[in-house]
Amino acid sequence: MSATSATATMQFRSFTFPHNPQSITIRAGNRVVVHLCPGQREVAQNLGTECRTVTCRGSFFGASYAEAASQLEGFKSAAGAGQAGLLFIPGLAPIFAHLQSFAVEASGDGRILPYTMVFVEDRGQ
Repeated sequence: MSATSATATMQFRSFTFPHNPQSITIRAGNRVVVHLCPGQREVAQNLGTECRTVTCRGSFFGASYAEAASQLEGFKSAAGAGQAGLLFIPGLAPIFAHLQSFAVEASGDGRILPYTMVFVEDRGQ
């Protein structure tokens, strides 16, 4: 797949998600600091755009716990040791990103493993 094309399936590094997340939130903004000038006023300074964050909420699921756990392990293996990789977001051009955080719930019989992942864009790539 070309690094400039959009995709219909979410992918991070070598892991293609078997099911797209139920929700994907992309946060973008500006880094603004406020300086206090004693005896004067406050001055806001725009330091430029922040790196985007991508929050994904979804589930790994299968007919058995083993199937759902296998999907989870496949993701963890591909995510690696904190190095940036291409993140393909459905409908958007891919970005280089780091996996900032990952949480998974364990409930019921384990056939559904809900997760929350947060990726941070790496513009240095």
